[in-house]
Amino acid sequence: MSRWLQVPRLHGADDADHEAVSWLEHLVDLVFAAVFLRVGGSLVASPTSAEALAVAGLVVAIWSTWMTATLYLNRYDVDDALHRLLVFLQLAGVLGLALTVPDVLAGDPRGFALASAGVRGALALQYLRVHRQVPESRELSRRLGTLSVVDTALWLAAAAVPPPWTWFLWAAAIGTSITVPVARSYRAVAERYPLDRFHLARRFALVSLASLGVGLVIALVHPGATVASAGLILLIAAGAWWSYFGDLATRRPLETPSGAFFVWVYAHLPLVGALTLVGAGLTWVAVVPLHAPAPGPMRWLIGGSLAAVLVTVGLLDRVVEGQGERRHRKGRALARLAGAGTLLSLAGLGGALPEWVFLLAVGGVSLLQAVVVTTVTPLADLEPRRPSPAPAPTVATPRAPDDTPRRTAGRAGRPMLEGAVRIGAPSDLRRDLYFYLMQGSWLRFFGLFVGLYLAFNVVFAGLYLLDPSSVSNLAEGSFIDAFAFSVQTMSTIGYGAMSPVSDYAHLLVTAQAGLAVIFVALMTGLIFAKASRPRAHVLFSDVVSVAPYQGQPTLMLRVGNARGNEVVEATMRVSALLDSTSSEGFRMRRIHDLPLVRDSSPVFTLSWTVMHTIDDASCLAPFLTRTPDGDEGDQLVGIICVLMGFDSTYGQTIHARQTYYFPEDFRLGERFVDVVTPHDDGHISVDFNRFHDTYPVSESEAPPG
Repeated sequence: MSRWLQVPRLHGADDADHEAVSWLEHLVDLVFAAVFLRVGGSLVASPTSAEALAVAGLVVAIWSTWMTATLYLNRYDVDDALHRLLVFLQLAGVLGLALTVPDVLAGDPRGFALASAGVRGALALQYLRVHRQVPESRELSRRLGTLSVVDTALWLAAAAVPPPWTWFLWAAAIGTSITVPVARSYRAVAERYPLDRFHLARRFALVSLASLGVGLVIALVHPGATVASAGLILLIAAGAWWSYFGDLATRRPLETPSGAFFVWVYAHLPLVGALTLVGAGLTWVAVVPLHAPAPGPMRWLIGGSLAAVLVTVGLLDRVVEGQGERRHRKGRALARLAGAGTLLSLAGLGGALPEWVFLLAVGGVSLLQAVVVTTVTPLADLEPRRPSPAPAPTVATPRAPDDTPRRTAGRAGRPMLEGAVRIGAPSDLRRDLYFYLMQGSWLRFFGLFVGLYLAFNVVFAGLYLLDPSSVSNLAEGSFIDAFAFSVQTMSTIGYGAMSPVSDYAHLLVTAQAGLAVIFVALMTGLIFAKASRPRAHVLFSDVVSVAPYQGQPTLMLRVGNARGNEVVEATMRVSALLDSTSSEGFRMRRIHDLPLVRDSSPVFTLSWTVMHTIDDASCLAPFLTRTPDGDEGDQLVGIICVLMGFDSTYGQTIHARQTYYFPEDFRLGERFVDVVTPHDDGHISVDFNRFHDTYPVSESEAPPG
C-alpha cells in the first residue's frame, strides 16, 4: 500500500466513508460535457433533419461510454498512480471522440469507432485489475470485464471495415453496452453488489450541469453577445437549471421496484441530450439579431429541448426517493406537461414573434413551471438526501434556579396536525384549485394570476398572428399589436383602432370574450373570498409551564389578542393527546379533555392565562412523578389548545389553535412573567415583547417531581 500502488476497495450502497465525487471524476465529467457540447454545436451550425439524426446517434454513443465508466468508478474506490494512468488513457480516447465528430457527420465514422475502442479497452483493463485484486467481487467483475472486452472488439471491428458495415457494428456495440446490463442474469449478480445510489445521482447531476453550464459560459463570452442577449441567455439557462437541479438532481432512485432504477438511469440519456442542446442553442441567442423574427430551427431547438427536459424530469420524478409518498405527484406532472405543451406551441407559433419576445416567453414559461412545481411540493415532503447516522444520546443538564426571566427561541418544523401525510386518499377529496389558492399566500395567488393572464393573451396573440389581415390596423408580424388587441378584447376596452374584419377573427374574439368572462369572474370571486376571510390574530405562548397555584401543581399557558379588538364569548378547550395501550395490547392515540380553572371569557381583548389543575383526577398527574427512564403506562404525545370566539369586527366566528409537542415546550417549576401593566392615567399596556418569558419559582413553591 502506497501512493503509487493500492488495492481497490469495493464499496457498497450509501457508503459514508466513500467520497461523494472525487476531483478526477469531476474532470471526467467536464471532458465528457465538452464532447456533448461539440456534438450539439454541430446541429446549431447545420440544423437539418439528417444532422439531427446523426447528432442523436452520437449522443447515445458518447453517453453509453460515459455511463459504463461511471458505473465502474461507483463500485470500486482507488486513487493510485495506476488508476490515474488508466483514467487519463480513457480521457485520451474521449478527446479522440471530440476530434472525430466532424468526420462522423461527414460520413466517415471509423475514427470515432477507434477512439471508442480505446475508451472501452481502458475500462477492460480496469476490470481486469479489480478481478485480480478484489476477489470478493470476481463474479461481477468477470461479467462486466467480459462485456467491456466484447464492446472493445466490436468498436475495433467497426473501425476496420468501411461504411455501411461500420454503422451496423457501431449500433451493435451501443446496443450491447446498453441492453446486456438489463438482462436478468446480469441483474441477479449486480444486485449482490449494490451501487452507491447517492454517488451515482451526483455523477448524473454533474455531467448534466456541466453540459448546460459550459454552454452558458460559451454563449456569454461570444463576441456577438450584448447586455440584452446575455440577460435572455441567463433566463433560459435558469429555467432549464431549475427544472431539474432545483430538487431532483441528487435524489436517489427507488430501490423497489427493480425496474425503477433502470428507468432512472436511461431517462438521463434524453435529459443529458436535451440539456446539451439547450446549452449549444444558447450561442444562437448571441448571434441572431434580437429584433428579427426568430428562425424556425432556433425555435424548435431551444423550445423543443426545454420541453424534452420537462417531460424527462416528470418521468424521473416518478422513480426517485424523497417526494413524501408523492402526494403532489399529479400536480407536478400537470405543471410540467403544461409547460412542455406551451413551449412546443411557442416553437410552432413563434415565427411571427421577434426573437427577444420568443426567448422571453420561453424562459418565462420554463421558470414559471419550476416555481409552480416548487410551490406544490411542501418542504415537509423533502427527505434527507443521504441517511444520516443516529445522533449520540445526550443527557439534559438541569438549570440552576435563578431569578432571570427565560425567553424561548422560535423553532421551525413544528409537527402540526394538518401536516400528516395522507397515503392513498383520492386527489379530488384532498385538494382542488380553490383550496390551493385560498390556503396559499397572496404572492402565490397573484403570481398564478399574472402567469395565467399573460399566457392567456400570448396564446391568443399567436392565433391572431396566424392571419394578420383578419384584424384591421394590425401591423404585419407585430406581436406587440396582436398582444395589445388580445388584452383589449379580454378586458372589453376596445379603443377602436383595431377590430376583427374576417370570420376567423370574429370566431377568435367570440371564444376569447367567453373565456375572459369566466376567467375574470373566477379571479374576482377568489380575491373577494380571500380578502374577506376572517383571521384570528391570537398569540399563543411558545411554552406551557407547570407551577403551583392555590397549593396545587397547575398547567399554565398564555394567549393574547394581538389585534386588540373585541372577541366576545371566547372559549378555550385544552386536550392532552396520549399514546395508550389497552390490556389486549392494542395501541391507539386518545384525546383527553383537560378541565380548566376558567374555560371562557365574556370579552377577550388583552391577555388570558389558561390553567388546568393537575390533581389526582387529572390524566397528567402520573407524568409529574414518573422517572425519566420509566416507560410504563400512557405516553404524553402533546397538548392541543383551541380558542373560539365571535369577532365583533368581522361579525363572524373565529378560531385559533396551538400544539405543544417537544420536551422543550414544557417548563417545570417556572411561571410566566406579568405582561399587563396598569398606569396612573387609567390605560393598560400589554408587553408582547415578554409574552413568552418565564422565570423559575422558588424551591418552596416547586411542584413535586
